Amino acid sequence: MQGYIHLTELCENLIMKLITIPTYDSNKMKNKNTINMIQLKNTFYLIGFFIVTLAISSCNSAERNKVAQSEDLESTSVQEETNYLVDGDVTIDWTAYKFTEKAKVGGTLDSVKLTLANTSGSITDLLTGAEIEIYTASVNSNNEARDLKLVNYFFETFHTEIIKGRVLSASAEGGKIELTMNKIGQEVNYTYDAEGDTLHLTALIDLLDWNADAALEKLNEVCYDLHKGADGISKLWPNLTIEVQLPLKRN
Repeated sequence: MQGYIHLTELCENLIMKLITIPTYDSNKMKNKNTINMIQLKNTFYLIGFFIVTLAISSCNSAERNKVAQSEDLESTSVQEETNYLVDGDVTIDWTAYKFTEKAKVGGTLDSVKLTLANTSGSITDLLTGAEIEIYTASVNSNNEARDLKLVNYFFETFHTEIIKGRVLSASAEGGKIELTMNKIGQEVNYTYDAEGDTLHLTALIDLLDWNADAALEKLNEVCYDLHKGADGISKLWPNLTIEVQLPLKRN
């Protein structure tokens, strides 16, 4: 905006110079070089005027486009101050890591129950006090053999048929959720953002905080060769990335 004001002032100065350019009478002026210098000066002023005018026009166009894009984004994206209703089923994506270089293995948990303390309101209103139950037998990695191993070796050893979550706090930046697995409750930080009318909550967890050592060892034992990387080391990391997707509708 400061650059735009500066260009406007410069343009005004050029206009004033054009208005006040002295006229001359070629019949009265004996020095031809003087006439040429005045003509050259006038030409420079005209060129400068057109350049500045073009720059101001471009600046105005860019500013209008920026405002239009901002308004369009506000009209389609989730806004904290707007009231919403949950409009559809919640979905949960998970990402685990294997090999020394932490290669990603992803999937979903398809059976989920969400209970809201507030059925409508702002984003923080909807999140505050919400509870979730995730049924581990619904784990889905698009690999039936892997899914059976996760259920029969990992979750069975982990003594967790249902993962329970309860949102403890919510703010514009994120908040805390209590996750209960293996009969242990732990507080986890989460963040959230929006894409269109879908809210995405993301949390990073370390399964060792829920004493998952034995379950991880059991799963790595039955998948030993599958968890070997280029270095020949069989590795299953205890870290998980969890993303909860919540479809919303403006109330």
